[in-house]
Amino acid sequence: MFDDIEETLRDIISKSLKVDKDLIQKDSSLEDWGGDSLDFIETLFAIETQFDIGLPDVGGGRDLNFEKLANMVREQVAKRS
Repeated sequence: MFDDIEETLRDIISKSLKVDKDLIQKDSSLEDWGGDSLDFIETLFAIETQFDIGLPDVGGGRDLNFEKLANMVREQVAKRS
Protein backbone atom coordinates (compact mmCIF):
# COMPACT_ATOMS: atom_id res chain seq x y z
CA MET A 1 0.00 0.00 0.00
CA PHE A 2 2.75 2.50 0.97
CA ASP A 3 6.32 2.42 -0.34
CA ASP A 4 9.41 3.15 1.78
CA ILE A 5 9.36 6.90 1.15
CA GLU A 6 5.68 7.08 2.01
CA GLU A 7 6.17 5.09 5.22
CA THR A 8 9.01 7.40 6.26
CA LEU A 9 6.84 10.43 5.48
CA ARG A 10 4.01 8.97 7.51
CA ASP A 11 6.38 8.48 10.45
CA ILE A 12 7.64 12.07 10.22
CA ILE A 13 4.15 13.56 9.90
CA SER A 14 2.82 11.40 12.71
CA LYS A 15 5.59 12.42 15.11
CA SER A 16 5.73 16.06 14.05
CA LEU A 17 1.98 16.72 14.13
CA LYS A 18 1.20 14.17 16.87
CA VAL A 19 -1.38 12.43 14.72
CA ASP A 20 -2.18 8.74 14.38
CA LYS A 21 -0.50 7.21 11.33
CA ASP A 22 -3.82 5.67 10.29
CA LEU A 23 -5.10 9.20 9.57
CA ILE A 24 -2.28 9.77 7.09
CA GLN A 25 -3.60 8.41 3.83
CA LYS A 26 -2.75 9.22 0.20
CA ASP A 27 -5.60 11.70 -0.20
CA SER A 28 -5.37 13.29 3.26
CA SER A 29 -4.04 16.79 3.85
CA LEU A 30 -2.70 19.11 6.52
CA GLU A 31 -6.23 20.05 7.54
CA ASP A 32 -7.07 16.37 8.05
CA TRP A 33 -4.06 16.04 10.36
CA GLY A 34 -5.01 19.05 12.47
CA GLY A 35 -1.87 21.06 11.75
CA ASP A 36 -1.47 24.74 11.06
CA SER A 37 0.94 26.49 8.68
CA LEU A 38 3.75 26.68 11.24
CA ASP A 39 3.38 22.98 12.05
CA PHE A 40 3.57 22.23 8.36
CA ILE A 41 6.75 24.30 7.88
CA GLU A 42 8.39 22.44 10.77
CA THR A 43 7.26 19.13 9.27
CA LEU A 44 8.68 20.07 5.86
CA PHE A 45 11.99 20.93 7.50
CA ALA A 46 12.02 17.50 9.20
CA ILE A 47 11.30 15.86 5.82
CA GLU A 48 14.06 17.80 4.09
CA THR A 49 16.50 16.86 6.84
CA GLN A 50 15.53 13.18 6.82
CA PHE A 51 15.88 12.82 3.05
CA ASP A 52 18.70 15.39 2.61
CA ILE A 53 16.70 17.28 -0.01
CA GLY A 54 15.20 20.70 -0.61
CA LEU A 55 11.51 20.96 -1.36
CA PRO A 56 9.97 23.69 -3.51
CA ASP A 57 7.91 26.39 -1.82
CA VAL A 58 4.44 25.03 -1.14
CA GLY A 59 3.06 28.01 0.73
CA GLY A 60 1.05 27.03 3.77
CA GLY A 61 0.48 23.55 2.42
CA ARG A 62 -3.31 23.82 2.35
CA ASP A 63 -3.52 22.58 -1.25
CA LEU A 64 -1.01 19.78 -0.73
CA ASN A 65 -2.18 16.26 0.02
CA PHE A 66 -0.03 13.34 1.12
CA GLU A 67 0.29 11.84 -2.36
CA LYS A 68 1.48 15.14 -3.87
CA LEU A 69 3.97 15.55 -1.03
CA ALA A 70 5.28 12.00 -1.53
CA ASN A 71 5.70 12.65 -5.26
CA MET A 72 7.63 15.86 -4.55
CA VAL A 73 9.94 13.99 -2.18
CA ARG A 74 10.47 11.18 -4.72
CA GLU A 75 11.34 13.75 -7.40
CA GLN A 76 13.88 15.50 -5.18
CA VAL A 77 15.43 12.23 -4.03
CA ALA A 78 15.80 11.14 -7.68
CA LYS A 79 17.52 14.45 -8.55
CA ARG A 80 19.98 13.89 -5.72
CA SER A 81 21.03 10.47 -7.04
